Amino acid sequence: MAIICNITTANDHDYYRLFLYTGSPSGNPISLVGNSMVMKLRHHASDIEAAKILSTDTGEIFIVEDGAFTVRMSQAFLLTMAPGEYVHSLIRTTADGQQLEVWSGTLTHAMGPSR
Repeated sequence: MAIICNITTANDHDYYRLFLYTGSPSGNPISLVGNSMVMKLRHHASDIEAAKILSTDTGEIFIVEDGAFTVRMSQAFLLTMAPGEYVHSLIRTTADGQQLEVWSGTLTHAMGPSR
């Protein structure tokens, strides 16, 4: 089953959320030991280059514990983004090299009034 995660951000504050990735109706977390994650934002899915990239390698995505991870976009990062709608997907690379989609969706970015 595809997971849709729509995100709304504004450029006058950080975006920081904790997510719990589970794989069953009982809510058991999926092991993220040895995994990495990358989320690419594009204006259109057909765009060759991503407008922005977040990842565990660069610190915007942080694996907290089994199944738990955070996504953080600092205000400084968000100030570099043009307002508008983006498409994104979050891809998890497992310890054995499988690349699996965690979610996909849209990111709507707005001008914050107190920027």
